[in-house]
Amino acid sequence: MRLISVILISLLTISAFGQKKKSGADMSPEAVAYNQKLSTALKLQVSEQYENAEQAFDELLKSQPTKGDVYYYYGETVIKDYLSDTLSNSLTELAGKANSLFTKGIQQDSLNMLNNIGLGAICLLRSNDTIAADKYFSK
Repeated sequence: MRLISVILISLLTISAFGQKKKSGADMSPEAVAYNQKLSTALKLQVSEQYENAEQAFDELLKSQPTKGDVYYYYGETVIKDYLSDTLSNSLTELAGKANSLFTKGIQQDSLNMLNNIGLGAICLLRSNDTIAADKYFSK
């Protein structure tokens, strides 16, 4: 068991150091600003400041409407907002909002598959239908 643990930690360390990380000098100023704004919005989401995170994602969508990742993270924030307080929030309203975000994300960036995962999550949230959700997850 100890040998397996040592091997696993070694592989994780090697893979972490083996990945090339882009420095700020390799990226355009617009890309750096976008990454910083996305990072800030995700930090707000993680700290459960959902309203502030939604505002940050709105601003990102206004400046970068073709980024599929933003639609996914925004929809994920809406779902997490619902799940954090199911008594005060409306499933129909928030699931509809998240569904429209994921759909718009697919329209804007059809190669980004994250939004299909979001649609599958909405399907599970609404009806617990794993067969219907699996259609999205398999994409």
